[in-house]
Amino acid sequence: MINWISRILQKIRKLFLSNRNSRTLSRSKQFAPVALVLESRALLSSSSALTLGVVRSEPIHIPGDVDTYTFNLAAPSHLWFDSQTNDGNLLWQLSGPTGVIPTLSTGTGAVPFSYDDQDLGLLPTGDYTLVVSANSDYTGTYAFNLMDLGAASSLTIGTAATPTGPTLTGTLAPGNNT
Repeated sequence: MINWISRILQKIRKLFLSNRNSRTLSRSKQFAPVALVLESRALLSSSSALTLGVVRSEPIHIPGDVDTYTFNLAAPSHLWFDSQTNDGNLLWQLSGPTGVIPTLSTGTGAVPFSYDDQDLGLLPTGDYTLVVSANSDYTGTYAFNLMDLGAASSLTIGTAATPTGPTLTGTLAPGNNT
């Protein structure tokens, strides 16, 4: 590690202090030595099994922290990502046997938690990984529920007919729940 850092410092010295490089830099400019500070951070990357249909809520503890969730689909399943956090600095991305699973919002890029819920479509059997991260030096708490729509409870609509069809009334609590 120290040899690697020494080589970088030597290259920086050659670039800024050597007369050999004066033809690429203005001859009239002199450069003062620059202090280089390297900072190391212990990342709190975690990995855990994900159960579909169960809300997960976790913090991104420190900048650069990444949380990884893994699960297996034993049969093709229609999945829905229910973001329960309105924060554009927190991101998620799902990958599986065919690679990164695209979304309508961002294609194959990471999806901000502030985006609406995402219909991931019918996915094939296999192992999947959901990665949660944050932009730059951001930290914060996220919550989500990755659901198998095939496992959803059926809804019985009443028999009352109206010109626009049956009507449901009620309250969704909490309001950002699917």
